[in-house]
Amino acid sequence: MKGIAQNAELLELIDQRRDEWIERNFRIVDKGGHLVPLTLNPVQRSYWEGRSLRDRLLKPRQAGVSSVVLADLLSEAMLFHGLNMLYMVQKPEDQNIAIHRDRAQLYYDATAPEWRPPLAISNTHQMSFEFPGGRRSTLFFTGSGGQGIGRGITLHRVARDEIRDWEPHEVSASDSSLLGLPQDSRVIDMSTSSFYGSPWHTLCQKAKGGSDGFGYRFFRWFDLPEYRLPGEGALIDLDEGEAQLRESYHLSDEQLRWRRAMVLRAGGDLREFWQEYPEDDLRCWMLAGTGAMPQDILDRMLTMARPPMPLPKDSPLQGFGDLLQVWLPPEPGDSYVIMADPAEGLPNSHDSAAVVRRMRGWAHAASLRGKIAPGELGGMLVSLGRAYTPALVGWERNYQGAGVQERVVEQLRYPHVYKWRSRVYPGADERYGFVTSLQSKADLVGKMQEAMRTGFWSSPDGELIDQYMRLQSQGNDRYDTSTLDLAMADMLCLEARSQALGLGYSGRRRGDGEARWLIPSYLRQRRQEHGYPHTGKQPSRQGL
Repeated sequence: MKGIAQNAELLELIDQRRDEWIERNFRIVDKGGHLVPLTLNPVQRSYWEGRSLRDRLLKPRQAGVSSVVLADLLSEAMLFHGLNMLYMVQKPEDQNIAIHRDRAQLYYDATAPEWRPPLAISNTHQMSFEFPGGRRSTLFFTGSGGQGIGRGITLHRVARDEIRDWEPHEVSASDSSLLGLPQDSRVIDMSTSSFYGSPWHTLCQKAKGGSDGFGYRFFRWFDLPEYRLPGEGALIDLDEGEAQLRESYHLSDEQLRWRRAMVLRAGGDLREFWQEYPEDDLRCWMLAGTGAMPQDILDRMLTMARPPMPLPKDSPLQGFGDLLQVWLPPEPGDSYVIMADPAEGLPNSHDSAAVVRRMRGWAHAASLRGKIAPGELGGMLVSLGRAYTPALVGWERNYQGAGVQERVVEQLRYPHVYKWRSRVYPGADERYGFVTSLQSKADLVGKMQEAMRTGFWSSPDGELIDQYMRLQSQGNDRYDTSTLDLAMADMLCLEARSQALGLGYSGRRRGDGEARWLIPSYLRQRRQEHGYPHTGKQPSRQGL
């Protein structure tokens, strides 16, 4: 090892192809209990080829991600001096540290002697490798609660394993310690999924949105070739989910048989299966409480979600940049509802959001979302209203709503603005903006539940569907929508729909006054039950 360690050119060449060095030297115990070379599977290969300084990995069970990350750190420590690395595991610490420490020892013992530096220190929590001239590299092992290990030294590599099982204060403390790492350090976070709103879910959402400097990687169970189950004959009795998987990802009969067997092992609960073996990075997150919206409908809608359309260069919507996603461009003769959930627009605040709904067919036309200040949001709402014209524009009347109103009404004098009027709420005052209370929010949720169950509601926006999946009942008609900005804006669109009827729009059909005014089927049924006649006249708002 001495001569090799002094050959900088050779080490540089090896580092460029260190994955091959790992496959030649390291050994691992496979699922059958056999000692075999560590040959990278497709998921491990994808990790290796996509490594960066900051990686966050959402993975299925037993995909070998922990094994390849440990091999990555250990091989670098064995080849190069002057590095300090920390591998952090979930509780129980004694059990999980032993698993990873034993695996690292197995890697080390299997390595050819000429590549194996002497171990200056070797114990449960540390492997310290000695190089010529008294130089060293060290790999530390600690649990999620062992924040003391590694303090007082400069860490160059940190891996945090199975963060889903860490306590919130442990994630927070570890996040704080990462702030002092050198610029060229590496951090790798990895875990299977957990619950909506958990620290791990929050970290993944930040990485997915590009807001904290981490790259986001998601791996599906069918990325692994071994997840197959042979069987006799072809599968022809596919359910909707299986048919969608086959169409989208070309899964084989053997893969679908394996999936069926694992779903049965999970008691037939698809959500339990998705948490351990994800197929997308939305449905794999479990609800900690009771979902407020019909999950089966949202699951089906998620399979039909699609990316937004590219905008022509001369489109009036080009000025919004990445803040606006468009599925349907403005159409002459149609009318629209645009409602917003304002926020402060600060880097650490929730996003501001708005949803554009076309009155004809209640189609989801566009979504606006980002760190947008109230005044700027007001200007954007007016621009959207003038592009999707005629359009009723409105917002939630919270603290930030005052800034939106000043821009929309007082400065830009937009003519079609939602006012809060209702026979149901005693506080309705004919002023701009929807007032959110426990009662009014529960009513919003109830109306959206009915719209979903009757098939009136749909959306191609995967993020909006994800937010509805996260909306939970807290009991006693209480719902927390503080981080569900798009869902709140979309529910406000449904609330404001009756006011938009007066704008006029195309798509009228003769012979059915109710269809002419595009009243959803569930409201038409309710009107018939209460004796409202079919007429060719515009229905009054009192009838709605």
